[in-house]
Amino acid sequence: MAKKKVKSNKFYLLKNGIDTARFKFNLALRKEVRQTLKYSAGDKVFGCVGRLIESKNYNFLLASFKALKNPHKKLLIIGAGPEYKNILALARRLEIDQALTIVSGTDKVWYYLNGMDVFLFPSKFEGLGISVIEAETNGLPIILNESLPSEIDLTDLIVRVPLNINDWTKKGSKIQNNLKDRAGYSKQIRLAGYDVAESAHWLECWYLKKGGKQR
Repeated sequence: MAKKKVKSNKFYLLKNGIDTARFKFNLALRKEVRQTLKYSAGDKVFGCVGRLIESKNYNFLLASFKALKNPHKKLLIIGAGPEYKNILALARRLEIDQALTIVSGTDKVWYYLNGMDVFLFPSKFEGLGISVIEAETNGLPIILNESLPSEIDLTDLIVRVPLNINDWTKKGSKIQNNLKDRAGYSKQIRLAGYDVAESAHWLECWYLKKGGKQR
């Protein structure tokens, strides 16, 4: 049976908005985060955000981090979930546990993104990948699994790489964090339609119109 095509004027795609102002890069917060987590000025912090579950591919993340040729590398994972103990155990086996910090049970992802230098996202699959959009808003250079949805490519920050350790370590070693440019990316995300305030305003107006109370 053929599918019926819906006219574009019959629907509106409301994007999953985020607080672009809050996720905007903040140099003062960067210094605060890195001081709190005891990172030095020369440390290169690789970060990842996501629930600690198997599909997020943390085993690959840790193995590729291990292979990075950087004596000042740090790994910051923001998330909670059933794989927490397994991730710590693998980090000990790989002898990278001293470079690893896991922050669980926080609603301040925006805060910790400021302390990172590179965002890694090797997830096996995603419906969208909202944490990648949050990282883009913060201006972080991003390395992600090449098979993830193209809808998250909202800026020039994303580098898509196949899931093999050699390619990931090569990219991870080359990517540089440009602090001067990071704050400007929140505007790009807002203009792409992912600002929660603008999404909420559109939805409010739609409901008022439907209720016969249009402004």
